[in-house]
Amino acid sequence: MFCYFSWLSGMDFLPRGTCYLWQRNIILLHTFADGVIAAAYFIVPVLLLTLIHKRKRTSIGWIFWAFAISFLLSGITHILNIVTIWQPAYGVEAVIKIATGAAWLVAAAALLKAIPQFLAMPMPEEMSAMNRSLAQQINLNRKSEERLRLLNADLERRVAERTAALERSNQDLTQFAYIASHDLQEPLRMVSNYTELLERRYAAHLNEDARIFMRYAIDGARRMQELIGDLLTYAQIERDGVLFRPIEVKGAVDRALQSLRLAFEEQGASVHIDELPVIVGDEAQVAQVFQNLLSNALKYRSEKPPEVRIWADLDESSGSWTFYVKDNGTGFDMKFKDRLFNMFQRLDTRQPGTGIGLALCKKIIQYHGGAIDVASEVGEGTTFFFTVPATNAPRAVI
Repeated sequence: MFCYFSWLSGMDFLPRGTCYLWQRNIILLHTFADGVIAAAYFIVPVLLLTLIHKRKRTSIGWIFWAFAISFLLSGITHILNIVTIWQPAYGVEAVIKIATGAAWLVAAAALLKAIPQFLAMPMPEEMSAMNRSLAQQINLNRKSEERLRLLNADLERRVAERTAALERSNQDLTQFAYIASHDLQEPLRMVSNYTELLERRYAAHLNEDARIFMRYAIDGARRMQELIGDLLTYAQIERDGVLFRPIEVKGAVDRALQSLRLAFEEQGASVHIDELPVIVGDEAQVAQVFQNLLSNALKYRSEKPPEVRIWADLDESSGSWTFYVKDNGTGFDMKFKDRLFNMFQRLDTRQPGTGIGLALCKKIIQYHGGAIDVASEVGEGTTFFFTVPATNAPRAVI
């Protein structure tokens, strides 16, 4: 070992072969041994660098780099062992050994730091158990999804059957209401006409009680006629084919105001109409909606003369027009709102009417693809508002 320490040139020392007395067998034996060890040390870094290249995203790649460099330097030291048999490059050999020792210290420190990560990694047996558990869970999920799919299919079938049944029931009810209303008109008209004829011809021959009874009969017949007329209108909304076409809403409002002209004049009512758009629908039905809402404004008036304002806003996000009919009437408590659009429901039974007007409005608006709602406060008036699609193409509605 006397020849390990020298200057880097090492030319003043004898080569290691001198120590072996230049015996060919011993030199070949050491050369072969160091060559095999060096080859092994060189193969390991190649494998580590290949692993790093294929697993670029691994969080412990720097540990593999540290060991790859350490193995590489260790292989070089064994190559130098072979070189120094003939060339006394002991200084270079010493430097490489120092670098090798430092590299192995760094690799050892890196390994020490990574031990918690390695311990946290599951063992192959644990991975197999986890995989089996995951496979079982996937299988259960697939079975659950299949059951859910079957349940959804069954639910959709039931909903479709129930919807079809409801549609048939609704059609039957509409048909019944139409036939009943239509067929009741003629006999009721006869009862009303002949009762009024009796009153005109024989009122002078009747006592006061008889005249009162006759008046009750005439009023009842008129209310019944009004009710049957409203029912017939309600039943006819979806009964006949209606061609939807572009209409000016202002024209529909004017049509409604014309029907209520005398009532507006008698009560000194006023109406302010903003600019209204063109929509696609049925003008008669839209006019019916405004007529019913304007009629409500006259019925539920406050002590002041009725004032009504009508305007519309375009909601570009939903692609629909919202129409507003606001009055300065008595208003109502919003807790009764749910009753307002039901058939035969009236918040104030002292007012005339059949309780079908707002239900008729709701059905017409729904038939036009929209919805109707209301906002009110006692003593502060009421605002009805409804939406109608803005871009409907003209179509035949059956």
